[in-house]
Amino acid sequence: MNSSRRVWRRGCFAFAAATVLCTLFGQQTQASYNQSLTQSVTTAGNTKSVIVGQIDPTNSGAQSFLGIPFAAPPVGALRWHASADPPAWSIPRSATAFGSQCAQVSGLFDPLGNPALYGTVTGSEDCLYLNVFRPNTSQSNLPVFYWIYGGANLAGGANDPLYEGANFAVRNNVVVVTVNYRLGMLGFLYEPALHTGNNTVLDNSGNFATLDLVKGLTWVNNNIATFGGNPSNITIGGQSAGCIDTWGLIQTPLAANKFQKAICMSGLPNMYPTVLGRGFAGQMEDGLLMDQNPGMTFAQADQLRLSMSPSAIASLLTSASAAEIMENTPHPVNPGHFTDGVVIPSYTSGILFDIYNQVPMIIGSVNNEGNLFVGLGGGWQVNQQTMFDMINTGSPTPSDASIITPAWQQASGQPFSSSPYSQASTMLTNMLIYVTDLINVYLQNPLLSPPTMYRYHFQWANTPEPWYDVYGTEHALDVPFVFGNFPENDFLSYAFTSANQKDRQDLSNLMNSFYANFLWNGDPNNTSNNPHPYSNAPGWTAWSNLAGERMVLNASLGQANAGASSGLSNAMTVLEGPESFIDIETLPPVAYPFVESFLKSFIPQDWLKKLDLSIP
Repeated sequence: MNSSRRVWRRGCFAFAAATVLCTLFGQQTQASYNQSLTQSVTTAGNTKSVIVGQIDPTNSGAQSFLGIPFAAPPVGALRWHASADPPAWSIPRSATAFGSQCAQVSGLFDPLGNPALYGTVTGSEDCLYLNVFRPNTSQSNLPVFYWIYGGANLAGGANDPLYEGANFAVRNNVVVVTVNYRLGMLGFLYEPALHTGNNTVLDNSGNFATLDLVKGLTWVNNNIATFGGNPSNITIGGQSAGCIDTWGLIQTPLAANKFQKAICMSGLPNMYPTVLGRGFAGQMEDGLLMDQNPGMTFAQADQLRLSMSPSAIASLLTSASAAEIMENTPHPVNPGHFTDGVVIPSYTSGILFDIYNQVPMIIGSVNNEGNLFVGLGGGWQVNQQTMFDMINTGSPTPSDASIITPAWQQASGQPFSSSPYSQASTMLTNMLIYVTDLINVYLQNPLLSPPTMYRYHFQWANTPEPWYDVYGTEHALDVPFVFGNFPENDFLSYAFTSANQKDRQDLSNLMNSFYANFLWNGDPNNTSNNPHPYSNAPGWTAWSNLAGERMVLNASLGQANAGASSGLSNAMTVLEGPESFIDIETLPPVAYPFVESFLKSFIPQDWLKKLDLSIP
């Protein structure tokens, strides 16, 4: 092993000599879990406080403990501070309802699923709660899945029905933890004007969402054995922003030794210099000033802000409501993971230079990563409320022509693939998948004794029109297949019909089997302790820079045999010839500005430089 390579943590899977020890926490034991729904958890001062859970109402084979405070409410003096220990409570606390979701501007990704609220701010700053799901059995020492929701770090919550963990916990005999974290610029804000008084270096990092997730992970390490979980077998994971924030935990030394494996679905590691963080903060502050001064232009607000003292800036921020902060948080992806040097290392001592919490990983992409972003970026002529109604009520009647903005549609008589909408979506998809592959290649340098990485490509071609054109296998569509939840009245409901029910359940079973194997054993092929192994699952070869193989996860309509429709596909053919889809200047004029803006905001420039890429 190259001794010059430093890692924040090297899990036992990274060492061949530790194979026996690693196997031990994959073994079922005879230890008994106290099935009482009354449990004690650690609170401030290392005291114990009592919670009372329930038999989960969605699955009687599961217990659920909902709305458990893992940190003090980050309000008042604790706003924009590192998450603190939760205050103790003296009488048993009911744990049968989710805690409030974090403040957000409501839209398609609001877990409340109420289109009447779209455009308003829902949730609360008092939102640092997590949920625990486990089988209603007496078994202990179960693997733990620590799930981080997506939503561009702007929206989402652990209360989303997509992430209800009872089905996954029961089917795979594991413990599921879903966790909230601060969103928008309540979660990521680097503003030196706030760095005063008795602040700690953590308070001044700006990485409050990451600190929340570390705090939740620490809670799991300290408490999960009480719920029958194994604190030495924790897998972190998430989708989209949840994947980005999973990378954040991989990047931060504060999470060292707190997890053993990771699953990352449709997200890239990102880091922003603090100077950029200060610029993003200025954008929000300009918005707050414009709100206070009707008629003020952005340029005037910017000039006023630059003339203000640090104390005046701090006052502007601390007096703003959560709604005002969220409404003025930059879009389309809230910038975060500032390289403060404490929570997130500097560029010279972080993941770009192979210094990180090195653990085995599953890394996934979907077949049409770009469609959703193109739609939200101008490709749809309908607002999100109308889109939700089209999906869930069929009114107004959905069609390509009624959804896609005319300028983004194909010329009369031409195939859909020729439309600016399709071209932009394809280019975004290919670029995001390509960069993900390149990150795999970069982190799998054979001279650096890399961790084992498994790569998948998810396809779901069984979606009816017009939704297959509009969305395809869109960003986030793999999530319900993982959790086995296909809720109605959801922004993904268009993809699930009675005709494809058997096929989607079968594909869900295959994904659950791979995930259960990985959670238990660190290998998606090892069925030890998996209570429901998929009978004809294809073998999943770990990523190799020589082969670049992805597991294609698919189910053919009417076959109900995902194993026969899935298998390994070589990704190196993409790696060897990316020029055709990286040249965004070939896009139609209507599509180019959005694709350029999205890629530059979503993929940090330092990653592009490291991977020898550029966006014209």
